[in-house]
Amino acid sequence: MCLRVLNNLNREYPITGRNLNWEKPVEVTIFDFPSGLNKKGLSDIKARELCLDPKVVFKWCSKYASVVSMIGQEKKGFVPIDGMNSAGLVVNVLFNTSSTYGKPKPFLKNSNLSVLRCSQYILDMFKSVFDVCSYFKTSNLQLIKEDLTSVFFEEESKDKYLKSRVSLSISDYTGQSAVIEIIKGNLKLHISDEHQVVINGHNYDDQLNMLRCWKYLWGHSIPEVKIPMYTVSGGISPTHSFERAAFLLKTSTAALTPERILAQTRFIMQSGSIPLLNNSMVNEKEFCTRLTFLSNHIAGIYYLFNPMNVMPIWLTFSRDVKTCSKLKLINVSNRLEGVNNHAELQGDVQFNLCQTIDPFESRT
Repeated sequence: MCLRVLNNLNREYPITGRNLNWEKPVEVTIFDFPSGLNKKGLSDIKARELCLDPKVVFKWCSKYASVVSMIGQEKKGFVPIDGMNSAGLVVNVLFNTSSTYGKPKPFLKNSNLSVLRCSQYILDMFKSVFDVCSYFKTSNLQLIKEDLTSVFFEEESKDKYLKSRVSLSISDYTGQSAVIEIIKGNLKLHISDEHQVVINGHNYDDQLNMLRCWKYLWGHSIPEVKIPMYTVSGGISPTHSFERAAFLLKTSTAALTPERILAQTRFIMQSGSIPLLNNSMVNEKEFCTRLTFLSNHIAGIYYLFNPMNVMPIWLTFSRDVKTCSKLKLINVSNRLEGVNNHAELQGDVQFNLCQTIDPFESRT
């Protein structure tokens, strides 16, 4: 039930927002990576499970620094879900029920990459949406299915939301956008600066068809409806969030200053968020917005808003970073002991980071 919005109304200063909505508290850590890191596309455990020789596991050396939000824990592994690199490229990972994967390639050298590490590879290696899409149109990489179960404290959980059904939303400093879906191991690319709003759960063609209907009702299509209806749904489902965010974006005027663009994007993200303890769907799951991310492509500032805390935090790219560092944003011990949202964190958290190792490090 996540939402991504690219506010590129002012093409000189795009801002990408993303809401992380989840049914339960989830551990989140932010990592600050320098460039020049050697990484691998599968954990040793996953490679052995698939009987893959280390030579066929994809490896790379990062060209760009990145700030990345990951869910997971030290002992169980981390999964990148959102981030921005030093070139101003942003990747948001969303749940997608239509994603399907091919089989590993056990004889093709340097080709097998976990779908859960693909976003990090993109942030490490590419400058723009054009570069990403050009590469993946001809790449022989095999994206390997890997479930999220291991990164949660409830190992017995069999919930469908822990499956590795994901799609990638990509945006850059020019205001360009792409949505990458994975169908039977092949990548389906949707490339357009008009692909501004993305939700989880539905394939992107369905989302575009839904938007066409709403744009007609709002009087934003040709032929124009004679009496536009300036209205949207008010529920908390992904489609409702999509409709509200698209409505606000399509009916807004481009802001002229960076501060106003940032504020405009934050308002739109709030319109698509889910309040704490809202139970309009009458079930035991406590879906709500756990974090909101705002990526300032031009200034290189990565903002995080935890609705449980009063103050936002942010990180600014530093060219002097030489080592990996991290900061825990949300700690989850168990349901009985509760959740630590680290309300003490405020403003620029650069000096709160502590040195760490790269969880995707390759030593070969």
